Amino acid sequence: SAEGFNIDAGGLAPYFGDLGGSLLINTGGVMLITNAGDWRVNSNHTVVVEGGALIVTKNPSGTITFGPNGNQSTANAAGFTNNAGTVVFDRPFQLRGRYTRFIMNGGVLDLLGGGGIAESSNDQERPWLINGGTANLGDFSITRTTGGGGLLISNGVVTATSLRIGTSASRAYATIYGGVLT
Repeated sequence: SAEGFNIDAGGLAPYFGDLGGSLLINTGGVMLITNAGDWRVNSNHTVVVEGGALIVTKNPSGTITFGPNGNQSTANAAGFTNNAGTVVFDRPFQLRGRYTRFIMNGGVLDLLGGGGIAESSNDQERPWLINGGTANLGDFSITRTTGGGGLLISNGVVTATSLRIGTSASRAYATIYGGVLT
């Protein structure tokens, strides 16, 4: 519930997302992460930006890996939800895991480093859902999904510098039910 929470990670992982844990950033709350190395949010963990802001910037290199790669159970899936908040990542944000999901209900998403679904083991069944708001996806790719997974746009304004679907040895999907994709 603090107005601001700043992490200078000194080149290390700034946040681990332990099993069964969660991070909630409420309205008015801001979490700023700088100088971070590679970091992962593991299984059975949730991150919710509820009207606040999560900003990851000024990082030298690395990737944010959200969710465990592979065929985990629904109980071990990771979940990221942005409800009318602001989320900015300056490095690639990779969603992984069969049941891991990303849900955006309004607000702003800015993937300055690009990102996408980077599952290499099994087809992802949960969507990267943009349900309103403004999403700048940058260089966005989708490796493997079922028809229920993939990129799903509904009533949002989405831009991408590139959009690659099916970049692995499997099928992948993207669906637009409303909104704009450029």
